[in-house]
Amino acid sequence: ELSTLRLGPFTLGPLGEHPASKQVEGTDSHKQSVLPPLLLRALGIVVAESEDEEPDGTGPDALSLLHPSLVASLMAAHQAPPPPEEPKTRAASINIYREGRMK
Repeated sequence: ELSTLRLGPFTLGPLGEHPASKQVEGTDSHKQSVLPPLLLRALGIVVAESEDEEPDGTGPDALSLLHPSLVASLMAAHQAPPPPEEPKTRAASINIYREGRMK
């Protein structure tokens, strides 16, 4: 099953099998990334040393900028309260969660 992770306005994922396990010869590996191309471009712009340099958000300097946000997002997910015990309340809680993820 595939899942996603919210990081500010970006959705990372779907997270599932390792991209290399599904990569077919001749396909663009950029399409296999869990990071949206817009996020990679923004990271590249932030770490560019000059305005003439082509933005590359896939380097270690750029990706290291994501670390604090990813840790905070994962910690928040682990600190979420447990779902309610009563089935009717549990179903309502799940629906509210899904609606929030879709926004």
